[in-house]
Amino acid sequence: MMGTGVPLPKDLKEFSTAKYWDSFFNARRGKPFEWYGEWKDISKLFLAQCGVSTDSKEKVLIPGCGNSTLSADMYDAGFTDITNIDFSRVVISEMLRQHVRSRPRMRWLVMDMTKMQFSDSSFDVVVDKGGLDAILGEPEDESTAGVALLSEVKRVLRPNGKLVVITLAQQHVIELLLLTFREGWHLSIYALQLTSSSPSSLQPFMVIAKKETRAKLPLVSLDLSWQGASNKYQMEDVVKAVDHENVLRSQGLCEAKAPKSPEINPEDSYESLHPGRRLTMNLGSHRSQYNYTAVIMDAKEDIIPEYRCAVFLVPKGRAHEWLFSSVEGQWQVAESTKAGRLILVALAPNQYVDNILNVKDDLSPLVKCLLPLDCRESSNVPYMTQGDGISTRNILDEVESPLTGAMLVEDVFLSEENTSSNKSGEECFRRLVFRRNPNLIQSEALVVRVKTSPKAEEKGKNVGGTGRKHPNKKKGKPAKDSGLTQKQGEELRIDHSYLASPYHGGMIAALILVSNNLENWLASKQQIRCMIVGLGAGLLPMFVHNHLPFDDIQIVELDPVVGDVAKKHFGFIEDERMKLVIGDGIDAVQEIADTATTSSPQNGIEDAERSTFDGGLNGKYTSEESSSELHEEESTASPSHAILKKLDLNGEEKPSQRSAATSTDSRLHVLIVDADSEDPSSGLSCPPQEFIEDKFLIAARDALAEGGVLIINVVSRATAHHVTYVAQLKKYFVEVYDIEVNEDVNRVLIALPQPRNKGASSDIMHDLSKLEKIVTQFAPWLSGPDLKEIVKSLKRLK
Repeated sequence: MMGTGVPLPKDLKEFSTAKYWDSFFNARRGKPFEWYGEWKDISKLFLAQCGVSTDSKEKVLIPGCGNSTLSADMYDAGFTDITNIDFSRVVISEMLRQHVRSRPRMRWLVMDMTKMQFSDSSFDVVVDKGGLDAILGEPEDESTAGVALLSEVKRVLRPNGKLVVITLAQQHVIELLLLTFREGWHLSIYALQLTSSSPSSLQPFMVIAKKETRAKLPLVSLDLSWQGASNKYQMEDVVKAVDHENVLRSQGLCEAKAPKSPEINPEDSYESLHPGRRLTMNLGSHRSQYNYTAVIMDAKEDIIPEYRCAVFLVPKGRAHEWLFSSVEGQWQVAESTKAGRLILVALAPNQYVDNILNVKDDLSPLVKCLLPLDCRESSNVPYMTQGDGISTRNILDEVESPLTGAMLVEDVFLSEENTSSNKSGEECFRRLVFRRNPNLIQSEALVVRVKTSPKAEEKGKNVGGTGRKHPNKKKGKPAKDSGLTQKQGEELRIDHSYLASPYHGGMIAALILVSNNLENWLASKQQIRCMIVGLGAGLLPMFVHNHLPFDDIQIVELDPVVGDVAKKHFGFIEDERMKLVIGDGIDAVQEIADTATTSSPQNGIEDAERSTFDGGLNGKYTSEESSSELHEEESTASPSHAILKKLDLNGEEKPSQRSAATSTDSRLHVLIVDADSEDPSSGLSCPPQEFIEDKFLIAARDALAEGGVLIINVVSRATAHHVTYVAQLKKYFVEVYDIEVNEDVNRVLIALPQPRNKGASSDIMHDLSKLEKIVTQFAPWLSGPDLKEIVKSLKRLK
């Protein structure tokens, strides 16, 4: 047992699975678990031998961070630029909640440490405390994961960077370290003396590998002067391994190279197709300019190919994504190319090229022997890659966030065949992209020219945000201008009536299922509450604000920098109806659920004793101050009877005829989850894994008012994620629906806690007409989504 109630795995191979660690950290219930000592045990040796100080600016990476206090202790000691990664979503979520406010510069990312998503030379120091030991398992186990981890560490370390490994130095572990860090590395090994208690009888060691700038093969340094009570046999094994390695190095008898992947079996024949066969290999020779990894896939028997053979080049920086790194994703690529044999090729992580033609010329002789025999003399083998359909791109701003990482705001002009709007003329779309998942467009908005009225010019109003000064603007790189030409008497603004992302239209169309309830809420003058988890660029919230008769719209976003970007570049505003709350969406929903279960409504009448979720529940959340100049003049009416306000595209304020009824009930009528996952390698881009788990779904159900609806955006190329999420929703909701948005990749899932046909028509088109009447009475639909077309994809799953 590793602590009370935490069992050891049945097989040490489970140490390499996220499933085991999720259950492990759940069982720990937030209590830290320390491998091989604490910061106080290693700090003196770390500082002395690594040549760093606590006031230095080193970028530190801690892979396999778990719930150890190591990074927090290092942060408090002065190392504030720390990135923690772990493939357990449970522990990353837990640690993020613990430290996001007290240690704001520290980053927590869900990431597989054997497939890191960082660019080369990103860190000065990498600290591994027990991670290598865990994934290597027993001596007889395969060392593939360990080799992959050390290969990634070598890649992400800068010149003169240092790897610090805290390990029990078992023979197979120390031998792998000695073998991996040869030419170009200086290796030192120290025995650690622990001042804190340790459950292991083995002596922990600190191994420091320094990345030299010159290629040389120095002897390994072994220092046992730090040892306290040690295991005699363990020490003898370490000394023996180091002595043997130094003999080989001093006599020039060892190869100064790291372990390689298995070579191609010369007996394998590529002359003909073998349906369903899949092989992987490394490509490169002394004549080639670059090194590659390749996957050869022969089409399955049920596929009718259009090409005999094709080569697909993985786009730069995307080899780690699920589509290109997983077996299922690779087969999807193969099927989409319609090739009898597809050779999927990715550049090695440390390779950079500017011209794809150079790659083709370099790669052609390498893949020739992999082509079917009848294709080897042909010049018609197509080389494919994945494009984005952009004709012009203009970067407006690059922002760094401690939580989300680098964010990019860009204006793009799409080629005609990739334009999804029905508008004519020059079109420009503004995009928000997170560097951690560059293939996923977080938000996309249409930029339009709008004639300015004298009143709007006098007040300096700007719905779109382009050209409006941000009151809290920080010093830094100035944003560039949009690619659109601004004419006199016009402003460039975001068209908040147009939803460029198709799934946003699906989320709005989902309200058809509660249109009868919406009509009743309006008739009874109930205060309609909506929560949206995940701000993005604020485009969906702005559409909801401008086009739906909701009284209280709460936007919950974990990262305050995302809020700044949404206001600065995408025209997001706050007013008396809509507030941005900085906090954890799961906690926000749970808080409402907890409040709801303490006081149950009777006969559908809302309990006036309920406390409200107003962005300040028990002091957990902080509401952002509105930065928009549009709402400086507050209404003098009582907040509980405030007149709803609407904004048209020109920024003019229009009063609604409906007054909001007084209510202190905090339950939600509409709950929308539009949050992205930090780990694209899992195949699930949206939402984060925590939103699929029982705890959240139970809370979401309990947080909904009678007749309410849960709407979730799910983005995954892996069908298993869709199946799992639907199964989870079916466990806790009476009715479940989905709207397929993009060829099984993107789906909007809708869940109802009560039957829809309770007092409502079973005719979806009748309900559609009812919703259209409600929204058009509230505000002009303008460029809003075609609900009638979207609802054709609506399917009932339960």
